[in-house]
Amino acid sequence: NQSVLYRQKGNGTPEIFLNPNTFSKDGTTSLTNLSFTKDGSIAAYGISEGGSDWNKIIVIDTLSKKMIGDTIYDVKFSGISWYKKDGFYYSSYDKPTGSELSAKTDQHKLYYHKLGTAQKEDQLIFGGNIKRRYVGGSVTENEKYLIVSAATSTSGNELYFKDLSNPNGILIHMVNNVENDCDVIEADDEYLYIFTNKDAPNSKVMKAPVKSPNIENWQPFIPETTEVLSATTGAGYFFAHYMKDAVSTVKQYDKTGKLLRTIELPGIGTARGFGARQEDKEVYYTFTNYVFPPSIYQLDPVSGKSVVYKKPNVQFNPEEYESKQV
Repeated sequence: NQSVLYRQKGNGTPEIFLNPNTFSKDGTTSLTNLSFTKDGSIAAYGISEGGSDWNKIIVIDTLSKKMIGDTIYDVKFSGISWYKKDGFYYSSYDKPTGSELSAKTDQHKLYYHKLGTAQKEDQLIFGGNIKRRYVGGSVTENEKYLIVSAATSTSGNELYFKDLSNPNGILIHMVNNVENDCDVIEADDEYLYIFTNKDAPNSKVMKAPVKSPNIENWQPFIPETTEVLSATTGAGYFFAHYMKDAVSTVKQYDKTGKLLRTIELPGIGTARGFGARQEDKEVYYTFTNYVFPPSIYQLDPVSGKSVVYKKPNVQFNPEEYESKQV
């Protein structure tokens, strides 16, 4: 009943990496989260037993898939974000008295777990003196900054920033209200790039100077349009996704905010993905429509050309059919 996660080296044969169907005898334990260190050598993943929101986080060596020994208990509504190979950030609530299924949990807290230490020694980063229902922490890809999001509901969030290279650094309040959604999607030595719907119902991307990231210093980067925007990054570029007339349109920008091209998709249909690390040389996405079965494509971001990377082994030739929008 649980999806199986595979890994593949280059164009080699896929092998099972994590099979949640083996986590419990009755198959009711599911995989809820997965996060790798930047070099990929260590992974932390979350499991839910019997559908519970209360999860465990298990740490393994990715090559051998053997547990390293750090298991974190009583984690709820959390991401997992590594800081180098030292440890990771996660979120949870205090263990409730009474039933886990019905007891109230409304003060989310962000912790840092250092590998090789006991969970009781985990450092409280946010949420001790500030009560928020949902709190999340993420380390930027360059591993220089910690971004903390705090919210009182599922819409709108505060945003905090900390320079991890400064031992005496403090959390800086970038956004001090919960009126809008704000999410840092990329960072470099000069700017944080923020996906937001502030003054833009269809969303836009702004950039904030690292030295003064408060909201009043944000600058335009990818403007709002008549179509709703979602944005990703990869290989040193930004990708703006739109649904125009019920089909996908994807535009590619460089780090100066210059529009380079509209990506030539395999046809009229739905494309998802376009996420990668900044040092990667290629970007992957999936595409499907009424004719093409869901397939993975590899994009060369320099030329803008795509090739099929993996497609389903089905006895059907989409080249014999045509999909038109009327």
